[in-house]
Amino acid sequence: MPAGAPRLLTVSLSHFCEKARWALQYAGIDYREEAHLPFLHRLSTRRVGAGSVPVLVGAGAVLKDSESILRWADAQPGARRLLPTGAAARSEALELMRYLDRELGVHARRWAYGELLPRPALLLPCFSAGVRAPTRYVAPLLLPLLRPLIRRGYRVTAANAAASLERVAAVFERIAERLSDGRAYLIEEGFGAADITFASLAAPLVFPENYGGRLPPLPRLPARMAEVVTRMRALPAGTFALAMYARHRAAR
Repeated sequence: MPAGAPRLLTVSLSHFCEKARWALQYAGIDYREEAHLPFLHRLSTRRVGAGSVPVLVGAGAVLKDSESILRWADAQPGARRLLPTGAAARSEALELMRYLDRELGVHARRWAYGELLPRPALLLPCFSAGVRAPTRYVAPLLLPLLRPLIRRGYRVTAANAAASLERVAAVFERIAERLSDGRAYLIEEGFGAADITFASLAAPLVFPENYGGRLPPLPRLPARMAEVVTRMRALPAGTFALAMYARHRAAR
């Protein structure tokens, strides 16, 4: 990895961070991932004038969200293109990505935390993956403090989590309708940013094998969560997300 490669500040579990990772890797951009515990990541992101992760630092600017990182990667000389070249298809892809960020990303996260926050033994390995010592060593002591912060920060209640699951089910239906004409990818030009966005943000619902961060082991999921994941994986949109991982998500 070149010494001057940009740093990608992440939380390993985060599906928005996965979107940025995948986009950078697919585009062929060298980067160094710097993983942090949730909420403690803000000690690093605030130093560069940012808030939540992902943040890309050292790319000639500070890129403060997954869309900005993806668009930057797409624009680099020699990079594999992520966005369509035609104006209409590009606009369509960006509109779809923003819809997915808002309707799938936010609500998949809230539902998943609703299931996992009561199970710290499943969360701890996901939060501490890739985190440097000494923070990694004190993560078990910090987790009881982080869980209520996450619950409040993402408004995770039983009612909100149930409503969020309904929202992501509606997204899966919309994606299935889009794919019903037989197209191989969400935008007809071919695989790219929209497919990465959907598959990444759907990850907490379908648990793909090649996830670039850290998810809990599928066999250890609580029964209610496992039932939902099994059902979502079998839907046309879930099958599509898993296929995108199998075809286009290379191990790093």
